[in-house]
Amino acid sequence: MAFRGAFRGGRLAVASLMVVASLLAAACGEDSASGSGSGDGGDGGDGPIKIGLSAAFSGQFAEIGPQLEAGINAWLDDHGDIDGHEIEIVIKDDKNDPNTAIQVANEAIDSDDVAVMIGPAQTGTAAATMQTYTNSEVPQLIIGTADSVIGEQFPFAYRLTYAAGQQADLLIPYVVETLGKDKIGIMIVNDALGTSQQEAAVKALEDLGLEPAGVEQMNTGDTNVQAQLNRFKDAGVNGVFLYASGSDAAAVLKGMDAIGLKAPVVGHSGIALASFLDLVQGLDISQVYSTGHCPVTRPLSDEAEEFVQVIKEDLWDGGDFGQPISLQGLTYDAMGVIEKAVELGGGISRAQIADGLSQITDYDGVMGRVDFSESNNGWPLENITVVPIESWDPATGTYERAEGVACGTEG
Repeated sequence: MAFRGAFRGGRLAVASLMVVASLLAAACGEDSASGSGSGDGGDGGDGPIKIGLSAAFSGQFAEIGPQLEAGINAWLDDHGDIDGHEIEIVIKDDKNDPNTAIQVANEAIDSDDVAVMIGPAQTGTAAATMQTYTNSEVPQLIIGTADSVIGEQFPFAYRLTYAAGQQADLLIPYVVETLGKDKIGIMIVNDALGTSQQEAAVKALEDLGLEPAGVEQMNTGDTNVQAQLNRFKDAGVNGVFLYASGSDAAAVLKGMDAIGLKAPVVGHSGIALASFLDLVQGLDISQVYSTGHCPVTRPLSDEAEEFVQVIKEDLWDGGDFGQPISLQGLTYDAMGVIEKAVELGGGISRAQIADGLSQITDYDGVMGRVDFSESNNGWPLENITVVPIESWDPATGTYERAEGVACGTEG
């Protein structure tokens, strides 16, 4: 797999013009289905393939969208087309808001006539739109982690990252067996993913013969969770499983510091965004861990090093990374998976891409192996590892693997 730089010009410029043209067409009420036919059950003829990206480009998580778009642009620069078809990228800002996500899903399906959607990128927006995409039989590549957004009820949705259950299956044994803790408190944000993470963590503890020492919830935006944490302290909690992102996760760590609750924290991948480090400046984070995408954690392979350098030069002007390179890697691989699905399915219609996705059993991506042979969860545990949050390296956009952990279940 080769990576080439300079995607600020060349193909990126072409792709950007195509996105603008697509959005203008939608604004003017044009029916793009009369052009490529990518969504009408045909093979798309000689027209372009329209690929959507639904993510937050504004709002609280506005940092996410541009990173995911950059991964797509990197793939466009490296590959250019799919089976001779030009590619139109249709960008949809769902603001990480469920109502907005439903609106842009309908636009993507009806006005933009996308053949396949990458996203929505986060669980709340994904959960809100799954039925909409399912009803229109639009294949999706999901990079949200909740177990509930993948299943038989959503046959056109395929996941390209670790699921909530997989994270718990890795983090709970790490805090119990590797770190030697036996009284684990579970703290979650009260939303769809939080519920999924709670159930997964409880099950993972049961598999080790343990029960939670406490289960607590918080709401998004809560700044004071000391009451919940004091209950943890009273229960003798010596390890915390945390599902929260950004300022919510920071509120938990600040609260633990304020009441003197000294315990390792193993957390959902939302705490592995680089911006989280700014929120916890001055706190001791030497015992804070998250899940990581194994192929882009240090020590890096030669292929990962090459990918890092391409993204570094073309997205960050050769300077420090502002976010983990895994965000670009996920969408880079999503484009490669779509290309493979077109090959296996024999065309670029929605039905053909969906058929092709179901046949992918061993796609070797930047972020790891993709395998849909067992279910629409395409990520084997071998792609996942544990990372210490304090090991963030802005020069490479990567984390280090935790001591005693390689990839997946390897020791």
